[in-house]
Amino acid sequence: MKSRYISLLTIALRPGDLRVLIPFWVWSKSIGSLSKLFAERYACSEDQVFLFGAARMGLFSLLKSIRTSPNDEVVVAGYTCMVVPNAVKFAGFKIKYADINLETLTIEPERLWPLINKYTKAVIVPHNFGIPAEFISMIRDRFPQILIVEDCAHSSGSATKVGDLIGTLGDASFFSFEYSKPFTTGMGGAL
Repeated sequence: MKSRYISLLTIALRPGDLRVLIPFWVWSKSIGSLSKLFAERYACSEDQVFLFGAARMGLFSLLKSIRTSPNDEVVVAGYTCMVVPNAVKFAGFKIKYADINLETLTIEPERLWPLINKYTKAVIVPHNFGIPAEFISMIRDRFPQILIVEDCAHSSGSATKVGDLIGTLGDASFFSFEYSKPFTTGMGGAL
């Protein structure tokens, strides 16, 4: 049987364990459906949806594609999962942390503005615990040259007070499908 996956799987499985491959087969058949679902939900084309083994890899890939100099910086919320600053660091950026608002648990806009300078390439805005960050348009208005990345790992399906779906407010967004997330497949992510 020719398969690019067989060598990876055979080292971990005994012949009697092949029944565990069924979920992988089902999952591989549903990848196109998941891309299509995201494209429809977030009003983009399917070729703008990228699926990864983890959301952090999607964020890393995006950041790696925009890095231009060793002085480039990314602003990250002071309250975020450690995988976010790790992705920023491994993509080669310097990290600046922005203080959060204790009611919304996302970046406090007035604390964000002084952090942005000529080296700032991106701001990662989390929508924590389903609470949408309502200030993304303010970032765009003040700093149109900066990439705004929405961290939607904890907020799949949330919308702003005026009904805008999170994940559609910035320039890019990433979603985690890990076990503790609102939309889960056990592992994986999308950009």
